[in-house]
Amino acid sequence: GGTFLGKLLRQKSLTEARSLETPLKRCLTAYQLIFYGIAHMAGAGIYVLAGTVIKTKAGPAASLSFLLCALLSVFTGLCYVEFSTLIPRAGSCYTFTYITLGELPAFLVGWTMISDLVIGMASVAKAFSSTVDAISHQAISNATRTHFGSLPESDYLDPNIDLVGFSLIIALMLLTLTGAAISMSVNMVLSAVQCVCLTLMAGAC
Repeated sequence: GGTFLGKLLRQKSLTEARSLETPLKRCLTAYQLIFYGIAHMAGAGIYVLAGTVIKTKAGPAASLSFLLCALLSVFTGLCYVEFSTLIPRAGSCYTFTYITLGELPAFLVGWTMISDLVIGMASVAKAFSSTVDAISHQAISNATRTHFGSLPESDYLDPNIDLVGFSLIIALMLLTLTGAAISMSVNMVLSAVQCVCLTLMAGAC
């Protein structure tokens, strides 16, 4: 039993983890990493959910929520800075957990990260397709329902077949396959446009 538990909690050597040798090419610039962080913080929820929640539920108290989230983000960033200086390796919290807590916690953290990316991508794709469909006055969803039918009704799933969201995911997958340098450059441009839009929206308010 102790041997099995030891295998579950075995840790990667800190000396090995500190090695800077890696098969990955270091091609990202500081600006690309900054805008990558901005893209993760300013997601589709700002455009889809924030307005509705502020109008119908939270009201002015939402500003306190944003301030609290900003404060927590600062502390989280400081933790990542400390970890990355101690262990200058790719792998994010998976590598940090592997070294400090062991293999099983790292396994759970790794799959949590994958689930977060999958759910996040699905929500962004759905928000994008819903926005495009609303701009077209539901022409896309009506055409899809007419030509492809719909799924059984459910309280949790959209019965409409989302071709726009599916196309967006495939396009982003192909963009990612071109390499980190190209995909991050595109992300930097889109994030800059997003920052401009958010600034104009805040100024209009």
